Amino acid sequence: MSWLEERIAPKLPVSWRRDAMVLGWFLVFSVVMIASWSGHLGWPSYRQAPDNIPDGAGQMQYLNNVPGQMASIYLLMALAFALALRRGAIDLSIWMSAGAGGLVAASLIHAGVAFGWAFAAAALAGLALGAFNGLLVGVLRLPSVLVTLASAAGTLLLLRHWFGPAGIEVPSRTFESLTILPYPPLLTGRMLIVAGTFSVVLLGMLAFDGTVRSAGLARRGSLFAVLALSGALCGLAGACWLIDRNQAPLPGGIIGDLRAPAAAVLAGALILSGPGRIPLVGVALPLAMLAATIWRQQAWFVYPLGAAWHMGILIAATLAVQWISRRIFPGHAQERPLPLEG
Repeated sequence: MSWLEERIAPKLPVSWRRDAMVLGWFLVFSVVMIASWSGHLGWPSYRQAPDNIPDGAGQMQYLNNVPGQMASIYLLMALAFALALRRGAIDLSIWMSAGAGGLVAASLIHAGVAFGWAFAAAALAGLALGAFNGLLVGVLRLPSVLVTLASAAGTLLLLRHWFGPAGIEVPSRTFESLTILPYPPLLTGRMLIVAGTFSVVLLGMLAFDGTVRSAGLARRGSLFAVLALSGALCGLAGACWLIDRNQAPLPGGIIGDLRAPAAAVLAGALILSGPGRIPLVGVALPLAMLAATIWRQQAWFVYPLGAAWHMGILIAATLAVQWISRRIFPGHAQERPLPLEG
């Protein structure tokens, strides 16, 4: 593990006062955002008759739904980013893993593969990229920022070579099997996939945490595992993008929508330390995703700066509060890295 990961990883000792300050900022910010949102992300657009929503174009409205935002594809990417942060790694390949997953799933669907198997292949494609990052970061001890940034750049070049600049569209009948779900079926189907994966991974990480603590697994091994898992989650997220948009676009750049890292930082993934903090961060992530999305769309006083600057300001403000909380409540015992949670 490089010096960078050692510095970034959350440290013991546990400080309940520090945790309370961090979570207090998160809750106050979320309440302010929800209070300012005035229904712009709310239910009304989903109460119209199905006939009023045209095929394909109407799916864009799914992004305006509250539970749809909390269980969006960005929730899986936020979980991936948060788990990496718990180990001290900054995974800047999450957007490219998602892009690769979407393109792999779309190409397989075009070849006649059922979307369930295509989604599994998308997760495997992300897993391969994440495992490559994990080998370089966890085994060779290279800095995660440089490794993931370089692997994302290389992946972008490969995607442009294999798939061209236009991306891939999938037939509108691809997800017909989801019509048995309550209306709107595609939104419900995507939410079930995201929420189910999110819950299983979180529970699995809790079990894995106990195994690591008892077995004394090296930090480098857990870094490899977490980065591989991060890639798989983002690959599946990219496949779920097809449900919302019916197409897998070629990523326009290495760094994409910053709401995933913003939600991870806002939920305390970088600062909350000690046993039981993984589920605490996990429980906070859906609300953090909603708050970050509202901020991204309604940060009126920084509107001219654009969405990327909006999210950068949120991340910087949250990090400032967390740095202050660590200075005010440093704890009393000597700090040491967490066995698994980072």
